[in-house]
Amino acid sequence: YMYGMTDSAVASATYTATGITLALPGEVTIELVLIPAGSFEMGTNWTDDEFLRFSRPVHTVTFAKAFYMGKTEVTQAQYEAVMGANPSEMTGPNRPVERVDWYNAMAFCAALSAHTGRTVRLPSESEWEYACKAGSGDTKWYFGNEEARLTDYAWYPGNNSPNGTKDVGGKLPNAWGLYDMSGNVQEFCLDWWSDSYDPDGDGLVDTPTDGSAWTTGDSTYRVARGGSWGFWDTDVILSRSAMRGGLPPSGMNNFTGFRVVVSPD
Repeated sequence: YMYGMTDSAVASATYTATGITLALPGEVTIELVLIPAGSFEMGTNWTDDEFLRFSRPVHTVTFAKAFYMGKTEVTQAQYEAVMGANPSEMTGPNRPVERVDWYNAMAFCAALSAHTGRTVRLPSESEWEYACKAGSGDTKWYFGNEEARLTDYAWYPGNNSPNGTKDVGGKLPNAWGLYDMSGNVQEFCLDWWSDSYDPDGDGLVDTPTDGSAWTTGDSTYRVARGGSWGFWDTDVILSRSAMRGGLPPSGMNNFTGFRVVVSPD
């Protein structure tokens, strides 16, 4: 699915106090939210599920500059406007694009960067978690620890009948105005996979602490974050803010997509 741009003209960017809007070909837009500079504790101290072992040790990550993150996952209309085709299995212009792999997501970012004159890219894993937590600390989700509230914020296996993706932005946003961070489709990040934030096991954090991506890990997998409609269980552990997963960069399915980040000037 490596398609070219449908329009080579440079798109405009509209700025507001809380974000930017990128204009794509065909009068399609992407809205991005301003994510403030700051620090947070990445990872989790929760021990109630074995998969959380990948989310340790907890460590401080500091972002010297603000950045912009897509308010929603990239939709099929947005993807098609840039790439000229829609590979998704469950079609709908406002549904998240799926059946894309990491390379497709990177190609989309490169094409949109050329179109807009801005640096458009996938988020680093730490950017993703920082934006997801939105100042919430080490709660299970950005809205707290109450599992019953998840249905108000996410499409996940417990509430997505009939099965499949849903239009983006249909649930409540987190505190920083981002939608679908706990469900609909999981999202590719820039980072290569590591089994923990201490890959060599020496007791020291080796993954980046400045917000950049980890690109010297297991090159056979890329990090995917966030919950999904299509995970195999209704145990909502996979939708939690600190939960991590990985896919081969050439892997694609109908429950994985992506959202974009724009670097500051």
